[in-house]
Amino acid sequence: MHNAKKDMLGRTDFEQVRDFLLRGPSALDAAENEDYCERLSAGEEAIFKRLKNLCPDDESLDAAHNDLGDALRTYEDVCIELGMKFGAKLIYQLLLTK
Repeated sequence: MHNAKKDMLGRTDFEQVRDFLLRGPSALDAAENEDYCERLSAGEEAIFKRLKNLCPDDESLDAAHNDLGDALRTYEDVCIELGMKFGAKLIYQLLLTK
C-alpha cells in the first residue's frame, strides 16, 4: 500500500489539480505549455489593448489601470488564501492516512 501512495504522489501534477478544480475534468486534456511569464504577458496584452480602446484620454486610461490593478490584487489575495487553505487541508489529510 505504501508504494501505491508513493507512486500516486509521484504522478501528482499541481497544474492539473489546479485546472481540474477551476474548470472540471475537461481541463485535464488541455495542458499548459507556456511558462508563467508568457501566460501573464498574453493576458496583460489583451486587457491593456481593450482598455486603451475604451479610454479616450490618458487620465481615464490611468484610472482604468488603477481600478484593474486593485481588482486583480483582490483576486490574487483571495486565490492565494484559498490555495494555501487547500494545500494545508491536503497535507493534513495525507498525514492522517499515513
